[in-house]
Amino acid sequence: MTPGFWEVTLGGLLGSGIASTLVAALLLRRNAMLQSEIKRQFDERLKEFESTRIWKENCLSQLLGPGVGPGVGLWTNLKP
Repeated sequence: MTPGFWEVTLGGLLGSGIASTLVAALLLRRNAMLQSEIKRQFDERLKEFESTRIWKENCLSQLLGPGVGPGVGLWTNLKP
């Protein structure tokens, strides 16, 4: 006996649903791994940038005196 229309249709729907669920789960896992890797690289670069900036500000502060350094901008020392 050959399978009926509804048996074939439901089997196809069930099979494609399972396959798409597996593919979606794999892609979700891959995207989460990529996101964590990008965040880790960004954090490393930000830490390196901040440490370099602090070092440069400290060097300028020691070289030029208290008018240069963290929190002191070009326009903050102007008097009206």
